[in-house]
Amino acid sequence: QRQEVEKLRKDLAKLGTDFDSNIVEAQAPVVFTKAELDGVPDSFLASPGIKTGDDAFTVKANVTWQTIAVMENAKSEEVRKRLYLIHDSMAKDKNVAVLNQMLALRNKIALRLGYKSWADFQTEIKMAKSAAGAEKYINDLVTGSQPKFDAEVAELRKLKASETKDPNAQIKLWDFRYYQNQLKKQKYAVDTEALRVYFPFQKTLEGMFNIYQSIFGLKFEKIAVPQKWIDDLQLYAVSD
Repeated sequence: QRQEVEKLRKDLAKLGTDFDSNIVEAQAPVVFTKAELDGVPDSFLASPGIKTGDDAFTVKANVTWQTIAVMENAKSEEVRKRLYLIHDSMAKDKNVAVLNQMLALRNKIALRLGYKSWADFQTEIKMAKSAAGAEKYINDLVTGSQPKFDAEVAELRKLKASETKDPNAQIKLWDFRYYQNQLKKQKYAVDTEALRVYFPFQKTLEGMFNIYQSIFGLKFEKIAVPQKWIDDLQLYAVSD
């Protein structure tokens, strides 16, 4: 039985690797017009590889910084929704089947080891001790944070209602980044895009390296790039 469980765990580990690899390898280019990307900074639109036609701008939903730039700034809810759904469903054609296999294997392993569920198996050595303990903790956390969450959503909803002229406007999942960014600008006078001029990339990179060198005793050394797939690629060797 021990050998059987070990084999099942190896199979599970491989499925987990496959799941992650499918997401990493997923390509999700989404083409928008300039009008659709109203509100998105010109600096983003001028970034290498973004403009792909006379009035075509390709945003790669699988590239985090590109997705965030659009989700935080695009005025069009339809654009935000479209990009959000594509981003959150990457590799689903492959990964739904992989996930179902993982769930079945997890359950089989837990039962073989004498547990009622994978959750009980995973939490036994943790503070929660059991699936019931973990569930209680989550429910208590939700109950405690709900009033604050509701207040924050209400504040964002007011912004959306004002911007869309719809008094019944509701905050959707694809709205959070955009209206949190608007709130930051209006309430706290913080414009991330305007701050860019004070944090040029190279200086910021060197500053970050200096901090890590000081705190962790690491050394960052820029070295020649043997092969470039983008013109401004930089390669650093990190030593302890």
